[in-house]
Amino acid sequence: MSQIIFDARSSLKCVVGGIGDMLVTLEGAIAEGAIDLYTHYKEWAYFYKPFNIKVSSGYYNQEIDSFPWASINKQGKVARAQYKNFDIPAPSYEHKISGNRKWIALHPFGSAASNGYWGKAGAPGKNLSFKEIEYIVNSLTVKHTVIIFASALEQAALPSISKDVYFMNGSLWDSLYWASQCHAFIGSDSCIKTMTAMCKIPSYVFCAGYNDPTRDEVFLDPYVRDGVMKVYKYWHNRPISTFDEAIEEILEL
Repeated sequence: MSQIIFDARSSLKCVVGGIGDMLVTLEGAIAEGAIDLYTHYKEWAYFYKPFNIKVSSGYYNQEIDSFPWASINKQGKVARAQYKNFDIPAPSYEHKISGNRKWIALHPFGSAASNGYWGKAGAPGKNLSFKEIEYIVNSLTVKHTVIIFASALEQAALPSISKDVYFMNGSLWDSLYWASQCHAFIGSDSCIKTMTAMCKIPSYVFCAGYNDPTRDEVFLDPYVRDGVMKVYKYWHNRPISTFDEAIEEILEL
């Protein structure tokens, strides 16, 4: 299903993609004041509301390959920024995490749109298996507090997890705020990873090894070069030991 709110033909610069793309272009969008948007994120209006950015034309479609690429390619693009230079909206609730342990953000899921798009090409999805989630949790909770970022539906689908784990499944900006307060990130290539990397928080990212120049050039390689991020690429059937180096380094924090 697609939704065109206004005619997308305009002289405004545009943002294309999901929440990660919206984050790295947020500073540019604030400077522009008004933008066009093409996204697979349904609640895009909520994302921009705290910053009074006018989305003159908004196009939403869960099918990325159905975007009007001919129009998009003719428009200028909003500038990207590698690191955060904007104030994250204050959370709507206080956390209930007790103790003085360091917080480790775990986001084991990818968006349905991204999983579907790459799944058509036979690539593995972004979601970590329950076995992998359990392995990470059991390994890290000996020293740290693990915060799993998941929607209520994703949380309900998970079997019972250790009592030392907390779930964050509030609004988008609530989740992004609490991610920015963590001491490290481990998990899939997602907007939570983008937020932590933009905040220069050590981020350990597990993603499929398919060819995706935009992903690598915008969301991975710059942070790897700066020592903020380590990336572990895989295809199908990765061994559980794939996570060991990241776990060991996080336990040293």
